[in-house]
Amino acid sequence: MAKQKRTILIVDDDTDMSWLLQNLLGGLDCDFQIAFTGEEALSFLKTKTPDLIFLDIKLPDMSGMRVLEEVRGRNRKSPVVIITSFGTEELRREVTQWDVYRFVDKPFEVERIQSIAREALTVSKKIIRSKGGSSKNK
Repeated sequence: MAKQKRTILIVDDDTDMSWLLQNLLGGLDCDFQIAFTGEEALSFLKTKTPDLIFLDIKLPDMSGMRVLEEVRGRNRKSPVVIITSFGTEELRREVTQWDVYRFVDKPFEVERIQSIAREALTVSKKIIRSKGGSSKNK
């Protein structure tokens, strides 16, 4: 049986940023799902649990915080990396209550994003093993 690829969900309304993240992380041998709105992300999350989520805070239809609340409210344990141009200390404090893996300000360093993704996918794999199941359908 072929090994299933891990899935990274990128939630960002900026098509260039979504493309950039997908290309920077392409060497990780993952499948990518792109959501340009919070609603698209939530729709995907109804049937799938990605191994990693990159989440922008400013989305056209809802706050990234609302998406984060839904992710955690559905008991999804996927590591979430907040990636934003609007990173205030207040926002940083607020996201800590939602068990965010990392908080990254735009613009970011390429090596940092790649390193965070590799680490987060390792954490995700350990969570999945401890639950004794696959991350694909929860």
